[in-house]
Amino acid sequence: MNMAAKGDFICHMSDIDPSDRIETYMSKALELAKQGARQGEVPVGAVVVYQDEIIAQAFNAPISSHDPSGHAEIRAMREAGQRIGNYRLVDCELYVTLEPCAMCAGAIMHARIGKLYFGANDPKTGACGSVVNLFGETRLNHHTEVIGGILADQCGKTLSDFFAHRRQLKKRPAFIKIRINLSEQVIVLYKDSEILKHYSISSAANGPGEQSGSHCTPRGKHIVRAMIGRNMPLNTVFVRRRPTGEIYSDELAKTQPDRDWILTRILWLSGCEPGFNRLGTVDTMRRYIYIHGTADEAAIGSPCSHGCIRMRNQDIVELFDLVQAGTEVEIT
Repeated sequence: MNMAAKGDFICHMSDIDPSDRIETYMSKALELAKQGARQGEVPVGAVVVYQDEIIAQAFNAPISSHDPSGHAEIRAMREAGQRIGNYRLVDCELYVTLEPCAMCAGAIMHARIGKLYFGANDPKTGACGSVVNLFGETRLNHHTEVIGGILADQCGKTLSDFFAHRRQLKKRPAFIKIRINLSEQVIVLYKDSEILKHYSISSAANGPGEQSGSHCTPRGKHIVRAMIGRNMPLNTVFVRRRPTGEIYSDELAKTQPDRDWILTRILWLSGCEPGFNRLGTVDTMRRYIYIHGTADEAAIGSPCSHGCIRMRNQDIVELFDLVQAGTEVEIT
């Protein structure tokens, strides 16, 4: 472990007698880092300690907060400033699992943090000596005492495990999933945990339900059992999943005003939960529940179908091309 002090600013941990107290606070920061990792953020955690009390804590959140300054250190110092009612954090200690970058180092010095403890070195952006040593710049008028290497192995492993997992995710095929929210009348298409698309829909006028003959939209876990209509023209008319050769138009609609039009593309759903939406009188596939294009696009956003999921025709074409047979569909 290193120690930075005015003048030299860098010396070894062997010069300091480490205490359980320091490792306890760093362990708390490490817990926060792991919490951030579970949310897809680079796992860095930070706590601010004043008079042996944690007064603020945070993990990295630039991605979820859309904030390039949303590093753990800065978020924790913001909270600490609000807690004590002062932008100066004199006599406070900051514990962070990764060597601060130049941005965070500047904020630490502006806040007048008394002591900085960090875990793993950052050979790419570290500003405590790994790349630059801003805390060793004698022309600055405040010099935070810096002690590095606290639980360095654990902090470093948390980071390396996170990036190894992310590299592995990039290597495997993306996991595509459809989620349908009946109360909001929306389809959300996911690629792994990333939201790709939102589409408005129209589900059953009779609401949710699984029984055959109910004209309700079934809930639960499903898959796309079959995909019908690839490369067919927009507004192609289907009957019993076969194109009739017709193309829907207002003129055609006038000749058959009560017809339930199934248009453009069909994703035929099959339930995955025996007794709930599969087999017997609750079988989604035997109920012929589809995601399909509709003639009544003006009603999209309101439940008015006979049980199926209706979509705008351009939307079902786009969705059709993004999924495949076997894609998971969850209806709630």
